[in-house]
Amino acid sequence: MRLAAIGDNCVDFYERQGWAYPGGNAVNVAVYGRQLGMDTAYLGWIGTDNFGDMMQEKLKEQDVETVRMQRKEGKTAVTYIELLDGDRKFGEDFLNVLEGFQLSDEDLQYLAGFDCVHMAVWGQCDTCLGRLPHKVKISYDFSNKYGEPKIEKLAPYIDYAFFSCEEDNTSTRELLKRVKELGAGCVTATLGENGSVAYDGKEFVTSGIAGTKVVDTLGAGDSYIAGFLSKALKGEPLKNCMEAGAKKAALTIGHFGAW
Repeated sequence: MRLAAIGDNCVDFYERQGWAYPGGNAVNVAVYGRQLGMDTAYLGWIGTDNFGDMMQEKLKEQDVETVRMQRKEGKTAVTYIELLDGDRKFGEDFLNVLEGFQLSDEDLQYLAGFDCVHMAVWGQCDTCLGRLPHKVKISYDFSNKYGEPKIEKLAPYIDYAFFSCEEDNTSTRELLKRVKELGAGCVTATLGENGSVAYDGKEFVTSGIAGTKVVDTLGAGDSYIAGFLSKALKGEPLKNCMEAGAKKAALTIGHFGAW
């Protein structure tokens, strides 16, 4: 399976500790997917600063294809993070060179060669939806942006929609059902320590977490998505996909930084 993750990248900077890790939703999904045996690529813009050097070097180390990753004059995107009892708290973030990111016709031609393209609500890639061949599956992470007006517009193009919620309750299930009815394929909500719940149009399926010691929750949702897709793109049952996501997330939260 070939998976391309497009759009956002950033350096996660733990200011108090002085730690800097490459990350961002799209970058993380590409790395986790490669770790799970998929051929993956990242497409986006990084800066010409030291953080850009680090991003390029680390993606190469992880064997993620970067032939369409471009370096733009300026600073790489940065997100400031504070760690409180193993739970990451996001502070200020600066898009920097990503501020003007857009996909070119050449980028779209490149993406047409993949089985699946993953993007997120803040990745500035929505314009590619509807412009890729129907054979290319679309994965989209809406995070906790449940009220985004563009959900209605984008849902018909999305095969795997992901949200970040807190509990498997009526509100969460109504959200999943609504997005499914708007035209999305399978809709899944990760619930932190409460596992995950998904809806395929016929039934709700639940899955628990894989037990582990929590060191840093950064990247948990992104790794869940990669684990899920590693099975979904092979046509495996929904429950298997969810369990694979939970297993990969458990590995991620057992160390500092996303990967």
